[in-house]
Amino acid sequence: MKKLVIILSIIAILGMIAPGLPTLAQPSQVPHENPDVATDSLDTATLLLSYSKIINIATSRKYQSAQDVLNELERADFPNELRYIIDRYSNLCQQLFTTLDNLESLLDEASVLLAHYQIPEAKQRLYNAGADIQDASLLLEDIEVATDTLSEQLGVFAASATGQTRQAHARLEESIAWLNQLIDILYNLQHSLTDKYVQMTRLTPAELSLGIIPASVFVGDSITASGRLIGDGNPLAGRKVTLALDNELTTTTTGIDGSYIARITIPYKYVTAVTLTARYEPSGEDIGKYLPSESPPAIINTNFYRTLLEVSVPEIAYPGLPFTIGGQVSSPYGNIDRTVKVLLDNTRLAEETVSGQFSLEVTLPEKVSTGKHNLTVSVTPQERYSGAAETQVVKISRLPIYIDAQTTGITILPGTIRLSGQAYHELGPVPDARVSLQFKDLSSTTRTSPDGSFTTSLKAPLDLSPAERQGLMITVTPAEPWYAATQVNKPLFTINLLSTGFILVFLIALVLLVHRKSQALVSEERDTPQTQVIELPAITPSPEPKPKLTEIKGIKGRILAAYRGALEAVEKVSGASMSPNITLREFLKMAALLPPIAIKRFAELTAVAEIALYSARSLHKDTAAKAEQLAVIIKEDLGSGTS
Repeated sequence: MKKLVIILSIIAILGMIAPGLPTLAQPSQVPHENPDVATDSLDTATLLLSYSKIINIATSRKYQSAQDVLNELERADFPNELRYIIDRYSNLCQQLFTTLDNLESLLDEASVLLAHYQIPEAKQRLYNAGADIQDASLLLEDIEVATDTLSEQLGVFAASATGQTRQAHARLEESIAWLNQLIDILYNLQHSLTDKYVQMTRLTPAELSLGIIPASVFVGDSITASGRLIGDGNPLAGRKVTLALDNELTTTTTGIDGSYIARITIPYKYVTAVTLTARYEPSGEDIGKYLPSESPPAIINTNFYRTLLEVSVPEIAYPGLPFTIGGQVSSPYGNIDRTVKVLLDNTRLAEETVSGQFSLEVTLPEKVSTGKHNLTVSVTPQERYSGAAETQVVKISRLPIYIDAQTTGITILPGTIRLSGQAYHELGPVPDARVSLQFKDLSSTTRTSPDGSFTTSLKAPLDLSPAERQGLMITVTPAEPWYAATQVNKPLFTINLLSTGFILVFLIALVLLVHRKSQALVSEERDTPQTQVIELPAITPSPEPKPKLTEIKGIKGRILAAYRGALEAVEKVSGASMSPNITLREFLKMAALLPPIAIKRFAELTAVAEIALYSARSLHKDTAAKAEQLAVIIKEDLGSGTS
């Protein structure tokens, strides 16, 4: 009777706290997985085809791609007896691809240099290209020899080689032949560029002079550039001369005496000097007769008025809240109206024309992210006045909001949850802020008054929990972007009178019932004559049946039957017991106290049983016979006979 009282009391208590407890469900035992161990052999045809594809990629002049694929192939697991020859073959291919890539770059550069009549530079490129062609030819010969060695090691020439292997070898030989044709093409290109270089060395050089007046000017002013073009000792008239001032070009034409003159305006580049050069490019009948010519550079000293900028920026700024940037724009040679720009990172905030000192009111975007940002104040260049810029780090933040909220600590369900309070920050109240009240799946909203105060309520429905401590979430979202939203969680204790009353009535009735039953039993014991109690011997529960392996017919069935027979003998001698959640390998470790010879044979039988259980491959009848023989020997070793 006392046990019944305890059980019913526990049920009542669980009824009170169950709604607030999560339920967890997991399997009591974790299933074991058997790894699939597979043994692979080298696929000769695939290896040869891989090298063929890599060489084909290089033949299409994608040398870096070919090297990347080759690097991936080198990570493969090859037999030790083939590792050296495969590494050697891959290394030769890597060297050849690198040489061909460099060779093509040299030929491209030489072609461009010759097109611009840069003969000495082109000569060096062609010389280096000739050396690379020789290296490429030698490397290709080494690869051909290595191909024969690799093929012999892989058994390509053996009588037992498959047709697929022989076909893969033929494709590799074909790819190497294409690579040889590519080297021939590059050799012919180098030879053609060399002939062009020899022809250009026989051309007559042209002489081009350049002079400037004046040598020092302000930006925006002009200079006069003049000079003369002479070829083979004679003036070259009617030729086009290009004047290059940094990257700006001006074209003029030579007169009867080969002289030229041009008026050039110095751009508004606020540097101390610029460089002017004159260049002659042969055209028409001059092609194949004269070499291009470039004058010595002429240095033009440039003058301008430097701009000085002083800026004062606050350390902290707030989104949507205006702040002031102060400063001064000045120049040693007088002040003029200047354009000032303000940038936050790459976003323009303000632009205004100022003179001397300035004070700009700037407002940050409302959706700007908080944290450190670069604020740049720049002055736009204006004619002879240079520009200026200053960048400072400003921290963008939002003002924190504090909530002073009051609510009833205990709420009777169903009922109304009332909330009142005030939202404020360090400088005063926060008006017109949105206040959200959330309790479980219910919510209500209101707004703060001008003094930051708020009052709201929420209808709480009937809950099955008799009593529970829960959270009341209060969120304040300000209307102004310079405030940060805030959230607090107020504790709230709810009581359901209906559920609580029902449980109390149940417990009282239960106690009365138990009390009456107890009194009745006491009276009955007093009226009943004492009889001798015969103590029955304790019955030991029979052990649970040992798990049986799944009955399987055929060869697998024979193997498992043999293992089952040996298992019984091992259990009897070692004292270990097989259970459903123990794998064959784990039971083998549990039976480690057996004699060494028995352990060795039982381990071999366990391995055969694992293959029968987990492997998908078909088994031979000899395997079943071997398992049965092992089982008989194990039983004899353990002295259990064949029973």
